[in-house]
Amino acid sequence: MTQMSRDAVLTAGRLAGLSTVVRRSVFAAGEAVTRDLAPAAEDEVPSDPRPVPTTAPTPAMAATPAAEVASDPPPAPISVPDPTLTMTPEQHGFLTTGAAATLAVNDPAGAPQLTSSMYHWDGSTLRLPGKMFTARATNIDRDPRVSVLIEDAASGAWLAVTGVASMVHGDEAVDELALVLSKYLEPDAMADRLQEMRASGDQMVIRVRPIRLVWRPA
Repeated sequence: MTQMSRDAVLTAGRLAGLSTVVRRSVFAAGEAVTRDLAPAAEDEVPSDPRPVPTTAPTPAMAATPAAEVASDPPPAPISVPDPTLTMTPEQHGFLTTGAAATLAVNDPAGAPQLTSSMYHWDGSTLRLPGKMFTARATNIDRDPRVSVLIEDAASGAWLAVTGVASMVHGDEAVDELALVLSKYLEPDAMADRLQEMRASGDQMVIRVRPIRLVWRPA
């Protein structure tokens, strides 16, 4: 029964075109359900049904709220200023017209995985096309910290973006893919490319929100 439930969850995830992170979450939920439904093994049944006596809590223990037991409170979130608010028109123009971006993500060993890609800059977010079932997507699932480099070989100028990545997929990604493709393709060619991406079923857009910029002008 457990195996059948696992197979059903995995099959449903594939048919629905879910991302790797969502399919893993659904699978984990299925595992929990099958564990609850599975009958207990014979050696797990207590031989003596009488309740086992427990030590009564002392007044001090009973009066201590759970919140006071923890020794270290969780760290407060760090607020990072938005670097795009202080970007110059030259920097915005450089990102808008750049030909290609090099995206660096962290692989399981902590080394950078580099890929070159088309991209679109809207003034606050970088968008790069991708596919869900790739090593790059898996690496972003695990560690969303990324870097993006846009450079102009002719002038020697470059702008490096350190940021946090998120991914959108399926039908939600189509409009954002159109933004990226419109920068590089004529309308007819863009429509054909979008149709191909829809047919593949694993189209995705990587969004990168900058938290740090390093600029080297020409």
